[in-house]
Amino acid sequence: MSSRELTRTQKRWIVGGVVVALLAVFGSLLAALDWKEIEVDVGFRGEARRNPLLAAQRTLGRLGYEAESRPLLGALPGTDSLVVLRQSSRFLSPFDVERLVEWVDAGGHLVLLLPEDEAFAEQLGDDIEQNRAELPLLEAFDIAITKRDGRLGLQTLDLGRGPRELEVEGAVNLMDVYGHADALAGDALDARAIDFGYGEGRVTVFAGDSWLSNRNLGRHEHARVLEDLVLANGSRRTLLVFAEDPPGLLTLMWEHGWTAICGFAAFVALVLWRRALALGPREPELERDRRDFSEHVGAAGEFLWRVGASRHLLAAPHEELRRRLALVRPDLAALERKELCEQLALASGLDATRVEGALATEETRDPAEFETVVRDLETIRRSL
Repeated sequence: MSSRELTRTQKRWIVGGVVVALLAVFGSLLAALDWKEIEVDVGFRGEARRNPLLAAQRTLGRLGYEAESRPLLGALPGTDSLVVLRQSSRFLSPFDVERLVEWVDAGGHLVLLLPEDEAFAEQLGDDIEQNRAELPLLEAFDIAITKRDGRLGLQTLDLGRGPRELEVEGAVNLMDVYGHADALAGDALDARAIDFGYGEGRVTVFAGDSWLSNRNLGRHEHARVLEDLVLANGSRRTLLVFAEDPPGLLTLMWEHGWTAICGFAAFVALVLWRRALALGPREPELERDRRDFSEHVGAAGEFLWRVGASRHLLAAPHEELRRRLALVRPDLAALERKELCEQLALASGLDATRVEGALATEETRDPAEFETVVRDLETIRRSL
């Protein structure tokens, strides 16, 4: 008893020693750690995460201007409005480009913000080097572009209400080739922003879009530049379009392969036309007469008779007669053929010779004999 109690005591001391050792190690680790606070940018949440121009919309609202933001262009507002289009215009259809140009020519104010994301900058830089860069809206307004290297820092832009400092980066430099610009941020051949009149309206192009984003609108004089844009043409309403919609597969196929599509459609139409001629007019459906099942049985028997299968036809009534004898008159089934014929003749009223002939005939080619044998076998079966 004392030995068992001593063993338990030793186990408790061992467990306690292990716990103390672990606590000591953990305490030494805590003492060696150097705690530092690090700020982690988790980005925007909610609507601000989806809409990078939300701060611009709310700023204009607080200043008393009517502002709306949407992901896609859709229907254009009246020509007394300002449209801020945040996209490269690479994916705009020719129809959208044409209606935007006509809208500006009629008196609207268009602000185009080229995106600054790295993927666009890398792709556009490669396109510029290979002379295949296509930005339809810039081409429509006679604005050329060149590849930009390095950061530029602050620039100054005067939209008629005094010079404003802003920071516009981006992947390209804007070039006022024909000298139409009324205001520039930078030089005419490497500008960060260009503003000029077009018809009855106005166009302002920025080489980058981050200055108007939720994160950077409060820096420098970006918010004042936004208000200057609203007041430049006396706009009553501002529409902010913050996403670029890539074209679908059908749109790309129609823009770049419409000849192949038209040829394939013509081929399909020709094949269908030829098939229609080969088919001819549709024939009326024939009425289906219902037939009795006995007609099918008779037709099957007639076919077997024509092919000489009378043995199979006579086997059925013979088998049925034997089954009936075994079931009703088992005493007769054990008799010899002669005695059996006499007993069946007495029961059926037929002559014994006819009874013996009916039992003995297993195959015949004579239709009259076949009919007589089948009739006699049926008479005998019913008499039992």
